[in-house]
Amino acid sequence: MVLKKKNEYTFKFSTKTVATIPFSVRYVEDESLDVGTEKVKQKGTNGLKTETYITKMLNGKVISTKLLSRDTYDAMERIIIKGTKSANNKTINVTEGTTESVESSTNTTEEKRPETTPSGNKTTTETNTTPTTESKE
Repeated sequence: MVLKKKNEYTFKFSTKTVATIPFSVRYVEDESLDVGTEKVKQKGTNGLKTETYITKMLNGKVISTKLLSRDTYDAMERIIIKGTKSANNKTINVTEGTTESVESSTNTTEEKRPETTPSGNKTTTETNTTPTTESKE
């Protein structure tokens, strides 16, 4: 008596990455964040081009391999929020004895201060000052 070996077919799926699609970066301006501040709103992810194959095997030996599909997965854009709010620097302007507070976005300003000499005459001198910034906590 001859026993016939049972034919056993198995199938295997495999996916191969053919290409990578790099993600792009988009900057969005936000006035609520200070200049120089950046926050990642959405992390970017590369896209892919893939091919999926099916392999037919008989008793563990490859009989055929066939392309099933070609797929493209789009890249996901990276979004970065960029601050545009300027730091508020304060300078003090003195004009003929009155003092007023002025908002400024420069690092240094010239300030004119009237001075009274011992004889009672008013003279004006110019000095360079560095404004102080307010810290918000």
